[in-house]
Amino acid sequence: MITVYHMRGARGIRILWTCEEMGLPYQVKPVQLRDSDPEFVALNPSRTVPVMVDGDAIISESVAATQYLAARYGPTPLVVSPDEAGFADYLQFVMFGEAGLAAPMSTVVGVRLMGEEDSPPSAVHRFIIDGFKRRMSQLERQLADGREFLVGGRLTLADISVTFPLGIASGLLKLGEDIIPSSVTAYRRRLYEREAFRRAAAQGR
Repeated sequence: MITVYHMRGARGIRILWTCEEMGLPYQVKPVQLRDSDPEFVALNPSRTVPVMVDGDAIISESVAATQYLAARYGPTPLVVSPDEAGFADYLQFVMFGEAGLAAPMSTVVGVRLMGEEDSPPSAVHRFIIDGFKRRMSQLERQLADGREFLVGGRLTLADISVTFPLGIASGLLKLGEDIIPSSVTAYRRRLYEREAFRRAAAQGR
């Protein structure tokens, strides 16, 4: 049984969503950031969320976990193969969701979670938000032809990767259309309507 240590609203949604789309059974063990439970710390000494356990496999990077699931339990249409059009874009956006969007925003999220959002934005804060805004233009260009998904004409791990930081930016951080283009917001909302996403989003605490 796949076990996901997860906190609602955190990166583990990528893993749960992938499981739901693939029809894989899983269980969720709710945890909090930097949880000191000995079982959790033994699995992930950094105490970051999520952690996925599948037999002897222990993965604490959510994007890596989705790729593991696709490779271990596929084939699945969530993956774009090398002989398909859009393969390069697929690889780019799978990585883009974390390295380009989510990871840089972690500092801004940390400030919000510590209750310091009323302080004047620092130079670092402004730099991160500006970088996020510039990266939105890359998504806007990819969606400019009205496509429903980023690549392959179907939901893929690229969409699952990218949608998480978009949700954080629009929800927790409340970034508006001056940062997130309307086409990108519409794309995110379409994906949120998927039953698999809704089931995954209801997990955790």
